[in-house]
Order: sequence, then structure tokens, then C-alpha cells
Amino acid sequence: MDGTESIIQIGGKGEKTSGSANAVALSRCQALRQNAGAFVARSQERQMSTFLMDEVILSQYLEAEVPYPIRLFDLNCCGIDSHQFISDILPSFSQLEWDLYTIKNEQFDFLLRFFPEKCEQITGFFNEYYANHIPLEVLQRLAIDLDAGIYQYLQSIRPHRKRAIASFDLFQEKPTREWIIAKRPLDTFTQKTDDYRMRPRTFPNMSNSIIDHVAFKNLLIYLARLVQSIRPEIQCLQFICHQVSIVTSFNQPADNAPEGIHQDGADYIVSALVIERRNVQGGTSIIYGPDKQTIYLTVTLQPGQGIFQADQGSDLWHDVTPIVLELNSSGGEGVRNILGFDILIDR
Repeated sequence: MDGTESIIQIGGKGEKTSGSANAVALSRCQALRQNAGAFVARSQERQMSTFLMDEVILSQYLEAEVPYPIRLFDLNCCGIDSHQFISDILPSFSQLEWDLYTIKNEQFDFLLRFFPEKCEQITGFFNEYYANHIPLEVLQRLAIDLDAGIYQYLQSIRPHRKRAIASFDLFQEKPTREWIIAKRPLDTFTQKTDDYRMRPRTFPNMSNSIIDHVAFKNLLIYLARLVQSIRPEIQCLQFICHQVSIVTSFNQPADNAPEGIHQDGADYIVSALVIERRNVQGGTSIIYGPDKQTIYLTVTLQPGQGIFQADQGSDLWHDVTPIVLELNSSGGEGVRNILGFDILIDR
């Protein structure tokens, strides 16, 4: 846990929150686990590690069943040296390229707020603009009353997210039942959603310093075994890994989920495995029930900690609060670096 104790809030209802009378330290959650009996997920090969929190303990605390998997874990519980792995891969985050789609999303939302009556024209333009088929300048030739100030503002929007991706097939070899990892090409990335994320996007490939790292491969296999412990019939999976750096500066909050409470369109996800938090406040993960108001779990993940959960086809929804620069920070920017995983069952 790298010397920092996570604060976990279980239950609640309403807007994004962090901290309340319901807030409990991780040590209290561990005491709950001892009272309820440690939940241990099993695969056919081996016993999975005990989780920091799971749906069994959540159900007991909430006094209502949470019927889908929610697993709060850390790398050390996965048999991975958290400190060494993070030290090895952290330099690659500074080399990530800016995700320019975040600029286009902000521009799109801004124009729709100002010109709701021009929704059809604006949407048509952005479908082409988003795919890099036309430049922003074309917007000035549309029948939209853009004054110089609005256009200058659109040009002034800056990115706050850096990103790279990689895709892998994992399949279980017979009769050894060993998991085999095969990297697969990923020219464009789409998500099964009804918002901007359904559009095809193109990102650079993740650094080989991560892809080739033994601990990263062990993490993929750990997650595959975790899925199989829930769905024993599963033998083939596709993983899409997201290497993401969220950057905030003075008076500039940075949001990794501008879409709000959402699902990602995968069977299972690791919404975030935190690699670094530097000079930031916020970045609190929240898991909601089916009404998108009842809060099952709120946690500010620390380096080496992650959340695995069911996604598409479940009643679970999730969100993460924006990050802001830490008060009295000596640096000019704050950073939250994460790995995320979309896990799809090969049907």
C-alpha cells in the first residue's frame, strides 16, 4: 500500500462524494472480513488471493445482496512486487502522447450548449472532425453564428489526458490448462456505448517496457483466472489495456470520465489500477447500483491498488471524480497514472 491507507466508503446515495460518517478505514473493512469469514475465489489451478474488499463483504455491510463481482485488490495480493513493477514502468508514462479526442469532446459539448438548435449540423460536422477527415476551420463555413471569441475559445482548449493502448488474446491450452498470451493488432478502438466512446479512435501502442514485463504478463493471467473463477467455462478472453495519464494544473481540474456515471461496454473491467498519484486530490472511484444513485463503494485507490468489476450485462455502474492540484503543492501540475483493462469473453 506504499505507506498510504485507502479510505473506503460503503453505501450511500446521491451525488459524487468523498468522506462522510459512513467512511471507514481499510483496517475496519478487514475486520469486517474476519467476522464474515475471508472470501477466497478459487480457480481450477490454484486458490486466488484474498481481496481487500469484495461483493460478499459489501452485501453484508449494505444488508442487501450485491449480485455481481466487485473486487478491490492490490498487486502484492496478486503475487506481484508492487514497488518494483511500478518503478519499472513509471518512466513510460512521461512518454505518452496527448489524447486529442478530449479536446474534440469538449469542443462538441461547448457548441451544443451554446447552439442547441444547431444540433444536427454540429453533430454532422463532429462525426467527420472526430475521424480527422476535416479540420476545425471548416466549422466557420457552417451556418452557425460563431463570433471570434467563441472560435478562439474552441482553439484554446487544451488536452488533459495522455493515452496508449494494447490488445491481447488469452486462451487456456489443453491439457495443461496454462494461460497463453498472444498480442493482437488494434488499429482502432471502439466501445459498446451510446455516447462519444462508440466512435472509432486511434491511439499509440503501449510501451514494450510494460508489454514485455513479466509482472504485467502475470497480471493478465491473474485477471484471466479471476474471470474463470466466476465463469468456469471460460477459456478464451480478449484484453484491451489502457495506459492513461491524467494531468491537472492550477485552476484546471482533469476528468477521466466526462461521460459521468457509465459502463464501458466490456464483460468485465479493471476501471483503474493506480500506478502513481502525484500532487493531486480527487480521483475517487465510485461504484453504483442499478438506479445509478445507490452507492455500493467509494474508494480513492492508492498506487498498486485496483478495482475489478462486472460491466456490460450487469447492474453495476461506475464513475471517478476529477483530480485537482493538491493544496500547497510545490509542483506546477498533478498527475494520476493508471492502467485500465477491458475484458471481453470470446463468444
